[in-house]
Amino acid sequence: MCGIAGVFELDPRRPVSREVVGSMVDAVRHRGPDDDGFFFADGIGLGMCRLSIIDVAGGKQPLCDESGDVVVMQNGEIYNYRELRAALLRRGHRFATESDTEVIAHLYEDAGTDFARSLNGMFAIALFDRKRRRLVLARDRLGKKPLFVHADGERVVFGSEMKSLLRTRLFRTGVDLGALHDYLSFNFVPPPATIFDAIRQVAPGAMLVVEDGAVQEERYWELRVGQERPWDRSRADEFRALFRDAVALRLRADVPVGLYLSGGVDSSAVAWAVAERKHGPTDAFAIGFDSAEFDETPGATEVARELGLPLHVLRSGDELLSELPRAIRHAEQPHGDASFLPMLALAGEASRFLKVVLTGEGADETLGGYGWHAAAPYNTRDPWDAVRERFEGHAVFRHGEKTALEHGALLSAGRDRDSATAVRDRLERARGTDPISQTLFVDTTLLLPGNNLVKADRMGMACGLELRCPFLDYRLVELAFTIPGSDRIANGEGKRPLRETLAPVLPSAASRPKRMFGVPLRDWFRSSEHPLLRLLSVDRPRRLDEWIDPRGVARLLEEHRSAAADHTRKLRALLALAVWTEEFSTSLS
Repeated sequence: MCGIAGVFELDPRRPVSREVVGSMVDAVRHRGPDDDGFFFADGIGLGMCRLSIIDVAGGKQPLCDESGDVVVMQNGEIYNYRELRAALLRRGHRFATESDTEVIAHLYEDAGTDFARSLNGMFAIALFDRKRRRLVLARDRLGKKPLFVHADGERVVFGSEMKSLLRTRLFRTGVDLGALHDYLSFNFVPPPATIFDAIRQVAPGAMLVVEDGAVQEERYWELRVGQERPWDRSRADEFRALFRDAVALRLRADVPVGLYLSGGVDSSAVAWAVAERKHGPTDAFAIGFDSAEFDETPGATEVARELGLPLHVLRSGDELLSELPRAIRHAEQPHGDASFLPMLALAGEASRFLKVVLTGEGADETLGGYGWHAAAPYNTRDPWDAVRERFEGHAVFRHGEKTALEHGALLSAGRDRDSATAVRDRLERARGTDPISQTLFVDTTLLLPGNNLVKADRMGMACGLELRCPFLDYRLVELAFTIPGSDRIANGEGKRPLRETLAPVLPSAASRPKRMFGVPLRDWFRSSEHPLLRLLSVDRPRRLDEWIDPRGVARLLEEHRSAAADHTRKLRALLALAVWTEEFSTSLS
């Protein structure tokens, strides 16, 4: 796991500053505190900082092929690197290290830009072909690892986090007001856009190829739908075998590996698979609150006891709000999802003991774990107007609520903008399957990379902790989307394949109803005197008032505090935006 960054000048005669690239790496040093590495040639500078996990002593980047003509830096892990390495050795390749990253250079020698099709992992890759003067930036299939780019007619600037790009001062950027308007619906900025108008994300399953002055984005993988086969015993066996293999691959490391444990079916399944492999001492981590509604520690304790796992329990209260600026600083965009806070706290606790943990991320989106999935709100069977109205009902702010709250330039940008377009675009790619599967496709391709994987990656890496997600093994995801929606959600219960396949072996606590991973913000907004909440009242940032009518914010606060209404979702979205404007005020000026 690392942070990568770089500058590629389309004109090789234009030099790249070592100081600039060094500053880009320094901006993400938290992602890789163990080591760093750099590469410079005519018109290009690459840098990285490393969290040493595989081939700790010998895996220093950049890494090359035998000739030195293919230069690679990677953020992430290639889980099937041992199998790939063995095949490459049989084909005559020579290796200098045991690192998973070196495999990429040799694969590129054989397959060119098709190399990414062979990779099973989470990754953002920067590869430079010196002979062709070609830069390749590749991102993993589901978007676990971030990869941001600015491309113009002169250069390409890229990095694992936008901080690196913003530090260069090689381009001008401002707030994308359309993206900000969308944020008020989604609670996050729908990718591939970002909150900055001159920076975007490389799409999951895609690569950016820069050669001969041209910048092209090419897809090497896309999630397919419409090939459903009924759920039966043979398919259950296939699911179980794939899941166990996904966990086994993610236990590959030259450092100890732990896991997050909530006591729900997802993390319990991961814990069971780890315990079954007799991986050795595996520490588990859970967070708890005084509010029983949000406290997951009783279930986690029961599961850990039954599986024989040492459990570390972190307890927290409204002091967690003090971490919101840090969470937003690392997320780099406003995110109104309150679970960023416990995720950051848990990462901080786990990083005291480990560099790697396994988590249950991805099962909800692919197998149908959220309450709204059974109703299949997003589908092409119903008229778009009906689907759009369901989107509005689920949004943080409906369109009319947004335009009543917005003013100035934000209102001008948002008045005629339809934020539901992000849903519609994904539905168009999911035609030919059932309504439940279409809804899950939307969440897997929008909610997952736009919010939930941001939370996992940035909150973990803020603490130098790598989070690995077995349910996001692309083979499991592809298998999930061959299971009809009615077999993923049956009798109102989601994730049927997981529950049925592993029910005989999971601890009984894992069968409890799903709880959302979060914090009791509803009560904190009503009763807490935490000074951070003043950002919505007396200490509102000036920039927030340029976009959002302060009278509307005051009304929401008053109605919520008097219990006349529950505006928790709206208030946390506005609080995250207020904190973001404070944290990134220098970048906005």
